[in-house]
Amino acid sequence: MLTFQVGSMRELLGYPQLLFDDALLDSRYKEYKFNDSEAYFDNVLRILKLKAKEGFSLLHREVDKTEWDLTATTVDATYNPMKNTITFPAGILQPPFYNPQYSMSLKYGAIGTVIGHEIVHGFDNEGRNYDKDGNKRTWWSRATSRQFEQHAAGIVDQYSSYLVEGTNLTINGKLTLAENIADNGGIQAAFKAYQTWVQTNDIEPVLPGVPFTHDQLFFIGFAQMQCRKSRPESIVESLLSDVHSPAKYRVIGPLSNLEYFPKAYNCSTTSKMNPNKKNVIW
Repeated sequence: MLTFQVGSMRELLGYPQLLFDDALLDSRYKEYKFNDSEAYFDNVLRILKLKAKEGFSLLHREVDKTEWDLTATTVDATYNPMKNTITFPAGILQPPFYNPQYSMSLKYGAIGTVIGHEIVHGFDNEGRNYDKDGNKRTWWSRATSRQFEQHAAGIVDQYSSYLVEGTNLTINGKLTLAENIADNGGIQAAFKAYQTWVQTNDIEPVLPGVPFTHDQLFFIGFAQMQCRKSRPESIVESLLSDVHSPAKYRVIGPLSNLEYFPKAYNCSTTSKMNPNKKNVIW
């Protein structure tokens, strides 16, 4: 059943074909007319009205499951459970997520985990409520659902125990559950995919001047995606409202649950990154 669900996912990559159809573009945006003499507010209001009109025009129409939810320039990726569609715009197909010159270890560690992340969203606490056709219905057995909920509770407890640096707050494990499941499952899938590639291809040469194995570079590529600097006020705001965990914990959370990470870095059994209990769902 899970394999069938993944096999039915639609993949939208790069950009929509709409961008190269001049006639269709002219038709879609023919009402978008602006006047330089009008105030900025008036132009924004006109756009909002047109967007509302477009939304109402979709009523009673068959859903176009190939229509993009993101612009091609967006640096993000998404999974839409109501369409069973994963989208990877051109905006995310650049460093630090992807570069054709990267080693395969870095590619799998970066864009590979992003792809795995979005696929796993189809099987998180929200995506599992939709079938392969995007219909909201229960399609898991009761036994599978019970096991999932038991493992998910471990993820909730793990992330709820993280006291976020610079604040006196912990992560809301329930609010961030779906994204945490996707983070954990995505890197599991990406590392296994990389190992499959290694077994069927020539060994990659060690990068000159880089004292890391390719397994280690895989995890470096993964971690680099989350490199950022945030003000304490911004972190507090995200803890209260963001469905994603703060960047640091999107790295240490999944890696401490992954049996391959301590092997790659020879972590001791007493290391915080190699706990005895590892929370794994997918």
